[in-house]
Parts: sequence; C-alpha cells; structure tokens
Amino acid sequence: LWPEDWRQLSLGHLGSAFLGVLWAFHGWQNLAPVAEEVRQPQRNIPLALLGGVALIIALYLGANLAYYLVLPGQQMAALKQTTVATEFSLRLLGPLGAAAAAAAVMASVFGALNGNLLVGPRLLYAMGDDGLAPRALGVIHPRYRTPALAIAVLAAWSSLQVMSVALLTWLGWLEASKSPFDRLTDFAMFGAVIFETLAVVSIFVFRRRHAAGERPYRCPGYPWVPALYVILPTFIVVNMFLRQETLVEALAGVGFIALGAAVYGVLGLGRNFI
Repeated sequence: LWPEDWRQLSLGHLGSAFLGVLWAFHGWQNLAPVAEEVRQPQRNIPLALLGGVALIIALYLGANLAYYLVLPGQQMAALKQTTVATEFSLRLLGPLGAAAAAAAVMASVFGALNGNLLVGPRLLYAMGDDGLAPRALGVIHPRYRTPALAIAVLAAWSSLQVMSVALLTWLGWLEASKSPFDRLTDFAMFGAVIFETLAVVSIFVFRRRHAAGERPYRCPGYPWVPALYVILPTFIVVNMFLRQETLVEALAGVGFIALGAAVYGVLGLGRNFI
C-alpha cells in the first residue's frame, strides 16, 4: 500500500492514476437523467448518490486490501497475461474459485451495461423531445413504450467505436502495447470528464445569474467542493495531452467534439430541429 520509491511518482503518473479512478467510479452521474421518474427526488437522489459512492469506495478499498495481502506489489506489477483479480482468485480459491470470480465479474459487467442501456438512450430521447437533436430520437415505440431509435443509435455508435479501435490496433495504426479496452475507456473518459466538469461549472453560473432563484438541490461546501471538482478533472484532461500513452485518445476526443459542434452549428439543431 506504500510506494517503495517515491521518486518514481510524478504529476503525470498521478493524472493517469486519477483517470483510472474516475473510470472505476463512473456511473454515479447516471442517476440524474432518470430524476423525472424518482419519487421525492430532492431527498432520494442525494441519498442515492452519497450511498452509492460510499458503497463503491468500501468495495474497492476492501478488494485492493485483499489483493495486497495475498499478492506482493511487485508480483502484481509483473502480471501481463492475466489480471490481478484472476491471479488473486487462483491463489486463494483455486481454479474453481477463479471461475466463480470471473462469473461474478461478468455479472457485474452485464449489470453496468444494463444501466447504461437504460440511461444513455434517455439522454438522446430527451434531446430529441426538446428539439436539441433530431426529433425522431424523441419518439416512443408504440408497442414497447421505449425510445427504440435512441437505443439503436447509441448501440450502433458504441459498436462502431469498439470495432474501429480493434481494427486500427490489428492494422498496426495503434500501438498494441495498450489494450483496446484501455483505449476505449480513456477515450470515453476524456469526453465524459469535459462535459461533467462543465456541468459543475454551471453551478457557479447559475448562482451568479439567478442568485434569488429556487434551489431544489443544495450544494454543500460551496464554492470549495465544486471548485475542487473542476480543478482535478481539468488537470486530468491536460495530463492526457501531455502523456504519450493517452495523446491519441485525447486528440480523437477533441476531433469528435469539434465535429459534433460543427454539425450542431451548421444544421441548427438547437433551433427546434425537425
């Protein structure tokens, strides 16, 4: 749990570590898009956010402590062909235990996918319904009562990203030293961190422009807590440009954001797009 040589640490390494931490906890923001369907949202959403994050912290700390008690740090760093969790399960529980642990991980993955499938299309649906995106995205399927087109669009876009990274890695255009999964997560976190940070910045904007407005949700520790949140992700994004192993993902993220902004501006999607 304690570094053997502090000289090996740097701000760049910390930024990369924070990027992984953000990915591990990412999902907390999925509660906001479904606030419309939550009973007593002013009370239950903060409780769910705080309780969920606290539970994840406890699980991650417990798992990492168990790893360090069974596997020395040098052995974990030397693992190349398997994951730390798999090696931990093999040593502690044997082959059957490792298989059970892998099954538990897959169940967790499917649970996360299910949550994203519920929340992601709802964002597209809301944008289409408000005229901020093609209105077809805001249409509900007459039989299943789901935003079918929004689900299909998001699934197609996600599949295209996975296949593109795999193909570019296979062609040798992307270095094989970094797994496609790590590239995808870094790319996803680049855009997510930017827009989630902008959402937190909006707190300062609303407090200034609508000082006397209604505030159904409190912001404990204002302005220091939101300011700290803005500073840390900004450091992570800047660090992605400065480090070679995440530069490709950062540039790709900038390209997609610029392309989206151009399409949005040219087509006038913000003006009641039909």
